[in-house]
Amino acid sequence: MKVRDLKKGQLLKPKESFMIFEGYSGQWINVGRIKHYFGENRKIEDQVIVYIGQKKDVSKNVRVPWSDRYVLFRGMVFAVDPHGWRKLEVVCESQ
Repeated sequence: MKVRDLKKGQLLKPKESFMIFEGYSGQWINVGRIKHYFGENRKIEDQVIVYIGQKKDVSKNVRVPWSDRYVLFRGMVFAVDPHGWRKLEVVCESQ
């Protein structure tokens, strides 16, 4: 998946053995290994995020200076840590 190829409204999820977690400020998310945070046998609920676009597409209130891409997660708008994108995959490719 290339970030530049994402379309608004596309559903994304963490790759196998990864999970989404919120950053300290509550304005951004990252994707990390489950066992790193919770141990080997922890079951994490299904996590899905919706890609909503770039800075120009979102409210001026939800700006993180180092991020240009935003998602909807648990009903809130978040920036995505640039290193987190490679650990995400598209839920279902449209035909």
